[in-house]
Amino acid sequence: MAEKLSRGASGLRHLRWAREIYATLAAHAEASEVSEPQRAALSKELTRLDARIQGLSGAVKGYRDFLERERVRYRGAIRAALHAGEEVARASIERWPKLGRTPTSAREPAPGTLAHARARAGELRALAAALRESGGDASRVEAAASRIEGAIRSMQTEALPRQRALKASLEMAVSGLREALEDMDGRLAGVVSDAFADSLYPALTRGCAIVADEGDEDDDSAARA
Repeated sequence: MAEKLSRGASGLRHLRWAREIYATLAAHAEASEVSEPQRAALSKELTRLDARIQGLSGAVKGYRDFLERERVRYRGAIRAALHAGEEVARASIERWPKLGRTPTSAREPAPGTLAHARARAGELRALAAALRESGGDASRVEAAASRIEGAIRSMQTEALPRQRALKASLEMAVSGLREALEDMDGRLAGVVSDAFADSLYPALTRGCAIVADEGDEDDDSAARA
């Protein structure tokens, strides 16, 4: 039995895999050694597989477009707010050196995460409280914290729900493709042979996570999409 792409591979890798299978099936359908009844059966399979590929392609595109065109705006807003917060905190501490910075947790969250942004907002809130106790003006620090919190809130209430919906659609398309390929294998084994069905599948590498292609070794689909 031919190796199958890992279920955990990205949608983009599944799309490449499916297109490789389709290309082999199309080449078989054009070959002279195929009987007319077999050619007719292969033509039907090509139509079925093409529909699955188009569906997966649309799901992949929708998800990638969202990540690369829309979600990045929310991420950028958080980074900009963090930078502004750092500048405000630095200026405040230069004026009130005894205040320093107050970490909100013993363990530093990874940069680029919402937890990291929340921690920075918490530090600004603590700094603002210390400023007030010292008789200083905490308004700019509080505004900076509010900006970070607002950017986080926008990510959570606007971007993440949309991302989850698109991701669910993508996973459904991947599952549909895999089920369709299993059904196709069974039909082709009956019309031609098991070996014929196995011949459609390209070699895989990296633990069956990607199509093996010595002419295209750079994989740009490592992300879960």
